[in-house]
This record gives sequence, C-alpha cells and structure tokens, in this order.
Amino acid sequence: MAPHSPPAPEASEGPASPQTDALREYTGALIPWQLGSPAHASGGHDGAASPERLLKAALRAPREHVLLLGLGDGVLARALAEALPAGRTLTVCAPDPGEARRVLSEPGPWLSGRHAILTDTSPRAILLLLHAFGRDPARCTMMLNPSLSGEEREACRVLQRLLVTTDRLGPDAGVEIVADPSLVSVAAILHPDEPRLEEFFAEIPAWVRELIVVWDADEPPGPRPDAACPTRHLARRLAGDFAAQRNAALKHAASPWVFFLDGDERLTADHWAALPGLTARAQALKTGGVAWPRMTFWPDQGSVLTGFGLWPDLQLRLLPVVPGLRFERPVHEVVTGLPGPVLIDAGRQIRHFSRIYKNHEQLAAKLRTFDAAAGERLHRLNDEYPTLSTDFMRRVSDAFAPGCLLRLHAS
Repeated sequence: MAPHSPPAPEASEGPASPQTDALREYTGALIPWQLGSPAHASGGHDGAASPERLLKAALRAPREHVLLLGLGDGVLARALAEALPAGRTLTVCAPDPGEARRVLSEPGPWLSGRHAILTDTSPRAILLLLHAFGRDPARCTMMLNPSLSGEEREACRVLQRLLVTTDRLGPDAGVEIVADPSLVSVAAILHPDEPRLEEFFAEIPAWVRELIVVWDADEPPGPRPDAACPTRHLARRLAGDFAAQRNAALKHAASPWVFFLDGDERLTADHWAALPGLTARAQALKTGGVAWPRMTFWPDQGSVLTGFGLWPDLQLRLLPVVPGLRFERPVHEVVTGLPGPVLIDAGRQIRHFSRIYKNHEQLAAKLRTFDAAAGERLHRLNDEYPTLSTDFMRRVSDAFAPGCLLRLHAS
C-alpha cells in the first residue's frame, strides 16, 4: 500500500452540505493510497442504456439525490454534474480509489460544491456511508454507469445488489421487544499471554448470564481473572483453527444467543446496555445474527484504520444457538447455517485495540499465526495506513438514529 499526493482543491458552483463534505472527507483519506497495481479505465457503452438516456432519466426523477455506480470513462459523471439543477446532488460511487484520484486530478465539481465522489474497494463501506449521510437508495435515483467494463463493472454490480437488497429498519420495526439479559451468553477465545486481560474481564457486565472463555492452552491458566458475571474457563489448544475454538465456545453456551468478543476488543457502556434489547429484537425479527462495524485504532486512539477493507470490517458477533449453525475456515472464520438475514447495528462500533495494545513483535507473531492457519502468507504488517479520525467515525455512528438497523439479504 503506497501513498500518492492528493490533488489540490478546486472551487465549483453550489454549496456543499455537511453530509456531502463527510463523503468528500472519506474519499480524501483514501485517494492518496494505492493497493496493488494501478488499474486502467476501460470504456465501452452498453447500447441498451446510453449516457444520454440515463441523463434524461436522472433529470426527470423527482428525488433529490442521484447515485451513479461507477466512473467508467467519466463522460456520464461529468455530464450529470453539469446538468443537474440547483437542489439536486450527484454522488458517484467508485470502487477503485485510483480511478477516483485520476478524475479528481482533472477540472470538475468534485472537491467542493454539492456533488461528490465516494470511493472504496469495500462495497459495505460505501453502503454504510450512503445510509449515514443521506444517500440511502430509498432517497436516490440509482443507476449503473453504462460505460463500465471488466472488473469495474462487476464491482459495481456487486455494490448494486448490496444496495437494493438491504433494508433500513426503524426503531420499532413492527415488533414488540422485552429486553431479557438471560438471552445472552458472552464468549471469548483467549491466549494466556493476551495483553490487558484484566481490563477485558472487568468490562463484562454483571447482568450477563455467563462468560465462556476457551483458552488456547492445555488447561485454564492460574491465577486468572473472573468477570462480574458467572465465568466458565475451558481449555483447548488452538492448533491453527480459530473456527474450531469458536465452535467449542458455541457448544457450551447455556443461553439461546451468544455474543463473541475478542480479548483486544472493547464496547462502550451504551453498547453493553443496548445488547439485551437488541438480542430480543433480533430474535423477534427471526434474524440470523447481528454484525457491527469495527474501528481499529492506529497509530493512537485518535485515529482509525480506513478503506481497502480496514473499515467497516464488519464483525458478525451476536448469533443464535440453533442446529446447523457453525464457524468454518481456520482463519478469518465465516458462519454457516444462519437461520435468517443478518442485521447491522451501524449506530455502534466495536473498538479494536490490537495495534495499540501489542507492540510490533507481538503483532508480527499474531499475523504469523494467521498465516500458519491459512497455510499461506496472506498478511503483511505495514508502517503506514490510511486513517480517519475517531471524530469522523463518531459522526458515522451518530448519523444512525437509536435503534436504526440495516438488514442484509445479500450474501
């Protein structure tokens, strides 16, 4: 991953809203960086949907926002930006930050004014940001750029499917909720040498029905801390299989739902307090589980790793204990057998302190463990990463009203 110099700002007509500024700030954090070899734009219009026809359709649509999926040759994006009347905004969703950097380096209404380019290789990052900053599909005219081809076209089709198959649920969602702490067991797979374990155990609230700890050891270490809730200590060698460790914890759960938390992760007090009600709601909605964005702090607690999959880094952590549900893959585990769609609680984020609590040698050792589990080298510890401030991430979370959830129907 290598940084490039960002282009200088250029003035354009029309005022920018705080929401547009937020999208522009996110893109500005990513475009100086390149992951892998630079991509080259390729055109080729889809004859069934010419730029002229899409431009007319966008102008006829009554909605305030236009979402254009993909930059392509840039012709349609520029034409829309020039033609949309006052009070109408254009957001171009670009899956390649390199292409966004190229367009932003040319004259155009992108770095100021009412239009914006939102870029990331992660379609889920784009999904959350659009919903957070007023561009969810229900409020937009959405169109796929016909000048796309190759990888960009496929990436935009993936994004399109994600956007149209995701529901936004209000606080009530038509179900009656009675928060019940007994619904939730908390589970953790830990190594005895994990830093700051005393803090981890101290964070677990007393109302939790139980904490199940599966230690990577032949027997539970001693002396060891306990949480304020009933705590069960189990021992099982990791042996390069993180999925098997999580399945062992799942097997011993006494509650109908299990919430997984890692030793280098923390929740806010508000997040813990909301967990019983959210679990009851997930159960009433017959969902398959609940996921959260995860903020990885680096190089300090004022900055968060951003872009290229570093955020939102969705973590599916609240799961129902049902037959057939299990973790698979030795590393970067996935859950199979989910009995329903996944909810995203985007108004709260898991706080991840791995790069704060561990030094360089400890982080390198952790990545070697991941590589050994995968059977190949997949991880690299860099000295520099794109970041955004924790204040920006707080604005993303705060943009979702309390109780607002996204429901993913797409895989």
